Amino acid sequence: MSDYISFNYTTHRGQSGTLNLLATGKSLRLHHKDINFINLSEIGQLEELHSLNLQSNRLEHIDLTEISRCRNLRILNLSDNRLTEVDLEPLKECEHLEILTIARNLLEFVDISPLEGLKGLRTISFSENNLQSIDLFPLARCENLRTLNLLGNLLHEVNLAPILMCLHLQRVELSGNPSFRGTFEEGSDNHPFSAILIDALVKNAWKYGKPEWLTKTGRINDIEKPHFSELIERLDWDEVRVKIGHTLKKTINAHWFDSQKAILESLKMSELIGLDATFRDILLKLPKLCDYEEGRNILYERILEMIRLQIENKGSTHFFDVDKMSTKGASVLLSDILNRRREEIEETVLAIHDDKVYLSPLWKTGYGFEILKRLGMRNTTDRIGLGTLEEMFTSLGMTLRYRVVKHWPFGECTVRLSSRMEHLLDRMIGLPTMSKS
Repeated sequence: MSDYISFNYTTHRGQSGTLNLLATGKSLRLHHKDINFINLSEIGQLEELHSLNLQSNRLEHIDLTEISRCRNLRILNLSDNRLTEVDLEPLKECEHLEILTIARNLLEFVDISPLEGLKGLRTISFSENNLQSIDLFPLARCENLRTLNLLGNLLHEVNLAPILMCLHLQRVELSGNPSFRGTFEEGSDNHPFSAILIDALVKNAWKYGKPEWLTKTGRINDIEKPHFSELIERLDWDEVRVKIGHTLKKTINAHWFDSQKAILESLKMSELIGLDATFRDILLKLPKLCDYEEGRNILYERILEMIRLQIENKGSTHFFDVDKMSTKGASVLLSDILNRRREEIEETVLAIHDDKVYLSPLWKTGYGFEILKRLGMRNTTDRIGLGTLEEMFTSLGMTLRYRVVKHWPFGECTVRLSSRMEHLLDRMIGLPTMSKS
């Protein structure tokens, strides 16, 4: 191979030019040269090429085919040209690509699927083109993406759900699209993702369903329940496994239940949301399977085992939807949960002190939680309220136990809740604490 590689080009005025570059060269700079056409057929010989800059020329077409051989390419800049289309397919081989800039051209459409899985990609800019739509699903695998610039196009509606999976996302620019509407596939009941999960996925870039960098445009409604079922099913099992593990790790204790509930719903396991533990450890220990459905099924069985142990050890029976469980694989635990809920009531004793009935122990039981919440009761009630409770439990075939005490009203309850579950229940019913009960 020659020490030098030659690149021939033609300017807008018809003048010919040649650039000779050492075969070991790391940067090919051809910006601001009025280039109308360039032959890149030899670029594959630049095995060490890190940067290709063709900014501020007059290119109307470019063939990037040979760039697929430049495996070390980090930066590609095609901004400020007259490109109406560009085939990014060769970039799928450029696994170290970090910055892709094709701003201020005439693009009406761009297929970014070749960028899928480029884990080093940090910045993408298609600003100030004529894009009317763009499919962002390929970016879900670009786990280090920090900046996405779509400013100044003609975008009408873009599904932003895929970029929720970009854990390091810092900025998305969507201003200057006159009729832009961002969506998260809102309106479906399948796979709802809670606002707190969004916050965990993209750190502080998203705030409770209202991303700061979107609300500033004033063109997006508050979104409560974004979902992206298609995204999850398009990712292979290992991608799902790792991303969910990262989400659970980043979720603060105060919101663990919301985050875990949203994840289980996204995996079509909403009947298991009563799990009083995090399943992150078992998730990351599962086999790295390529088949999403197989991986999901193994995880389902492991969580069932965790719940079985939870019930055997007199753990929480809260939040299990028994009707939904009866039609799913979790039906094998249904009788255990129902029996345990009855045992909880049998083993619970309320305390009455100065005609005030203290209900904290009852909140810790599955049936007690549901009934007290339905009646709108809190930490205490009077004798009349107690009578109402007795009637309701009698209708269920259970007897509510209580006793009058002379000193601090400690009650009795055998349910073993994790501290996180106790704090969750406290928060849900507006109690300062239940640890004294």
